[in-house]
Amino acid sequence: MTSWPLLLFPLWMGVAKVEIGENYDYAEEFGKIITRASIKLQEVAPKRRFKLKSWNDSLEKTAQAALGMASREKPEVIQVRLDEAVQNYDQNSFAILLKAILASSQQNGKEANRFYEEFLLKSRTFSEFEQTFLKWGEFYFLRRTVYEILASRGVSFAGREKAIHMRTPYEQLILYGTKPGGWDRLMNIVFIVLILGGAVALVFWALAGAQFWEVVPSGILGLYVAVWVSYGTWIFDLAFGLPGGLSRFTVVPIFFGSMTLLFVISVVRHFWLERLRPLETGYRRCPHCHAVIEMLLIECSSCRRKI
Repeated sequence: MTSWPLLLFPLWMGVAKVEIGENYDYAEEFGKIITRASIKLQEVAPKRRFKLKSWNDSLEKTAQAALGMASREKPEVIQVRLDEAVQNYDQNSFAILLKAILASSQQNGKEANRFYEEFLLKSRTFSEFEQTFLKWGEFYFLRRTVYEILASRGVSFAGREKAIHMRTPYEQLILYGTKPGGWDRLMNIVFIVLILGGAVALVFWALAGAQFWEVVPSGILGLYVAVWVSYGTWIFDLAFGLPGGLSRFTVVPIFFGSMTLLFVISVVRHFWLERLRPLETGYRRCPHCHAVIEMLLIECSSCRRKI
């Protein structure tokens, strides 16, 4: 296994002056994590375990760059390898972090800060790529330390907190189940009432002899399906987010409102056409619901009222 005692050299240039405000030596732990990750890279990179060639190539170039930093190769050579790593996979946040460390070792604070910021933006998700050579706790520690580095250098993230906020898998969905916001709590109650109440109502309606191929029953059944689709959209947005930056707070009301409007228009159109439709011989209209019934009936087959 490769020895990495020299890998810490460029690290001290970038993190030794960080003031965390705690007794624990974060700079030392930061260097140890980078060292362990770099050693792990040498083990996993040759295996090319990813299905995507670009990921394997990026991992290999990152491992080569880390080895070059440990053996004190020329910064220009290391920089080329890191550039190639990011070019192969632009979300390779660890390669970007090594770029920042390399810039710090060359006393280029402005460039280092730029790469540190880019690292925070690109490392919002702990993906399968990073999991091959980093643990979750190590990954989180690197992000926290980089944030402290930038804060100590006067870099402000005011107004950009969401841009660097780490994406925890299903974070919004977990919050929805444990500590929902005001609108989420309200919609949760609405969905429970509509889904459970609607199911019970439809069962009783079916037992009462409702004909679900008719306009009104079929429309109500369609609205019940729309409730499920709306609920699914709501949950999907919480778990994964809707494409195009859409929000559940706009998509669901528009979708369900459109379905309701379509139902109302269909019912009005149906009854309007029924009233205008000429009657055949032997039929008449119910004086109560205006349904077309046989002339001899004394009870309307539609509204069940006596004529």
